Amino acid sequence: MKKLFAIVAALVLVLSLASCAPKDVEAAEEKLEKKGYTVTVDEKLVPGLLNVIGIDVDAVVTAVKDNGEDADADAVTAYLFEDKDAAKAAIEKLTEWAEKKDEESNFKQAGCWLYAGTEKGMKDFN
Repeated sequence: MKKLFAIVAALVLVLSLASCAPKDVEAAEEKLEKKGYTVTVDEKLVPGLLNVIGIDVDAVVTAVKDNGEDADADAVTAYLFEDKDAAKAAIEKLTEWAEKKDEESNFKQAGCWLYAGTEKGMKDFN
């Protein structure tokens, strides 16, 4: 019984680590590219614009996966912050900013990341 419990606990740990948000921009880019997304990383333009409205973002990762002519694309945009507290503090401001631009505003937080997009895109990111 103890052996079975140890195996189940190890499996849960491995699966939970496999489904975590990326630790940095490079890991996010690699993870999404492996899943077939075209990835763009911006550490200057959008972070600079967001800084003007009081949101201090380190980087923005945008990923789109074309699913063919007859299917909608999967997409996710992820914002990397210095730490999880900064990400949490930015949710309201980013939601307002996105709504003004008629963009997705279904933000979720994973550590120091905020991300939004299609259901599949968000699942693939996290």
